[in-house]
Amino acid sequence: MSKLALDKIRYPTKDSLIEGRFKFIADETLRHNVAIYVQYVTFLLSLGEEYDLGLITYSLYKDILIHTAHVIESLLHNKLRELISSGSVDPKKILDSNIRYSEEKVIHECGDGKFISCKVTAKGLEDDTQFVALNRAGKRSGLLTDELFKKCEEVRKTRNKIHLSGLKLTDDQYTKQDINRVFGIATEIVNRVRDY
Repeated sequence: MSKLALDKIRYPTKDSLIEGRFKFIADETLRHNVAIYVQYVTFLLSLGEEYDLGLITYSLYKDILIHTAHVIESLLHNKLRELISSGSVDPKKILDSNIRYSEEKVIHECGDGKFISCKVTAKGLEDDTQFVALNRAGKRSGLLTDELFKKCEEVRKTRNKIHLSGLKLTDDQYTKQDINRVFGIATEIVNRVRDY
């Protein structure tokens, strides 16, 4: 790409994104990282529109989908953390439970003095909480409506098609319509997280 071509492309700056669209994110690090991701997605999108990239276009669209899904996932995680911290929601009621084996309660005697015991405890919201768990917690907390939950699940499932070994089709199925659909969902999530 020539310098002249790059000069014609205008991208939102990190600062303009922070001051504009994402100023509602209280966590400064997350706000900056979201702004960087959105700037990168804008760059990728402009490449696809500016140049005929052939088969690489599908990979470009896939990268856009993956990074947009990361933004959605991060916004959900952050808002759930805020809701839990403020006491607005009980993590035990919105997060999946976790079975931890211990000697606290016998649930089955196997004979010969052996037994199985367990303790069921609520998982906390961790930095690595999975997207699927965030979507479920978002729905249980009221952050996500039934329709938004379905849309977030659609994004999550699309994003999860990153593992080449698990694909049943050639990985060239991404279109501009897919990108526009995910952008629409991302806009809905940004607005919901901002206003909730």
